[in-house]
Amino acid sequence: HTMEDTQTLLSTAFVQITDNYGGVHDCRVLLDSGSQSSFITEELCNKLQLPKTTVNVALKGINETHAHMKVNYATKIELQSRHNNFKTRLDCLVLVVPTITGNIPLISFEYSNLKIPKNITLADPAFNQPGKIDILLGANIFWQLICIGQIRLGKNQPILQKTCFGWVISGSFNSRSFSQHNITHCHFNSN
Repeated sequence: HTMEDTQTLLSTAFVQITDNYGGVHDCRVLLDSGSQSSFITEELCNKLQLPKTTVNVALKGINETHAHMKVNYATKIELQSRHNNFKTRLDCLVLVVPTITGNIPLISFEYSNLKIPKNITLADPAFNQPGKIDILLGANIFWQLICIGQIRLGKNQPILQKTCFGWVISGSFNSRSFSQHNITHCHFNSN
């Protein structure tokens, strides 16, 4: 298969985050061991009314390039699993841009061809639907989230990895074998 036929899934999870008054909200996170820091959108930080502290951090990307922004604020967040008692607090940099990354995944796809075991609790049950990322969890927390347990779904298939938030699904697969053309949108409005 060609590069155009290949899609790579990134590890996403739905988790619960606590606001400044103890209320709990659902949010979607991206697990990214390639980032030194964890990030939260300013929109979510403000919505949760989390206290911010002043910092002065320049972001660097590929080839040591500076991003077109500095990070001026940081906050502490408390995350908990939706499926067990796992809870953690960590420092996050606050990004003033509207999104941390584009929607993940890029396109929606049917995943019935994947042989996901029935007893698996997915950290992100909507992993096959494009969605917004509220928080990026970097290397400052990533390896604390990984548990013993991995399932290889087969040749040219992604991998299931057990985490404190449930099982994440990640890796490359041949998207041509998934019936994307069977997905349709129906926008019905009745007055």
